[in-house]
Amino acid sequence: MRLRSRLLGAVTASLGILVGTAVTAVPAEATVCTTINCGIVRNYSKAVMHTTVGLGNSDAPGRCDVWNYGGGTARQWVNAKCDQIALSLGGSRGGPATGDDIDAFTFNGTSYDLRMYSENAPLQTWGKGVWTKIRSDETAQCTQPAGRPYCFITDRSPL
Repeated sequence: MRLRSRLLGAVTASLGILVGTAVTAVPAEATVCTTINCGIVRNYSKAVMHTTVGLGNSDAPGRCDVWNYGGGTARQWVNAKCDQIALSLGGSRGGPATGDDIDAFTFNGTSYDLRMYSENAPLQTWGKGVWTKIRSDETAQCTQPAGRPYCFITDRSPL
């Protein structure tokens, strides 16, 4: 009986440690950048872009409908808490120059076209307010040759 009581005590203590660890876990997204490995956006379109550095942050005041919440090309729709910061024509945000790690972007006033990683990749069109997640080693550059904004995402990770 004493052995059983000791085992139950040890299991209970272990579970308490595990639960305490899970509760204090920090968000995975970084918001401060001091190295080149931070998400960067450049808006050379004619429309106002919106960016977020707080994707999934429980303290963020807004919501973002993200089609690829895990980043990359896989669809994973999540309506996540986020901040939303406007970025006008010619603006750039992210990387050590601004100290921000951009997590995602959208155009709240217009739909936009998107290609990821290759000019031969399929062209995707997303409606206004649909967010695209970029990883910390990616840059999104948006132009507007005609019609709606066109964004291209490049991967800056070393080969």
